[in-house]
Amino acid sequence: MSDQVEGIKLVRLAAMQIQHLSPQVVNAARILAARSTSKVALENMDVFRDTWEKY
Repeated sequence: MSDQVEGIKLVRLAAMQIQHLSPQVVNAARILAARSTSKVALENMDVFRDTWEKY
């Protein structure tokens, strides 16, 4: 029973992190689309992509 409770907590935590991260990923993508030659915009998108892929 405790394994299920812990598993549910982990899934809820991951869902909450993705929920908070998704608007930031979208904004980073929009900035990169608007400034496709910007090294800073590309690096920013890379950071958010890497974070997204962790969850």
